[in-house]
Amino acid sequence: MHIFMGNLSFAAREEDVKKLFEQFGAVDSVSIKKKSRGHAFVVMPDADQGQRAIATLTGQSFMGRPIDISIRKFKR
Repeated sequence: MHIFMGNLSFAAREEDVKKLFEQFGAVDSVSIKKKSRGHAFVVMPDADQGQRAIATLTGQSFMGRPIDISIRKFKR
């Protein structure tokens, strides 16, 4: 499952985001692009674990900011 995380603190590192999501299961990858700070992309191989992470973390405070999490929509 590909997950989008918005309103991310500019101080957050990929390791920080990975630890946050690992509470819910395996994390394949985390990507924070340097030019587009403020959001991250997380890949979790298990959709149920990803859905639990989304449901639990959306709106929660992470590193001082309320985060927005959703399933990543791919542009075609």
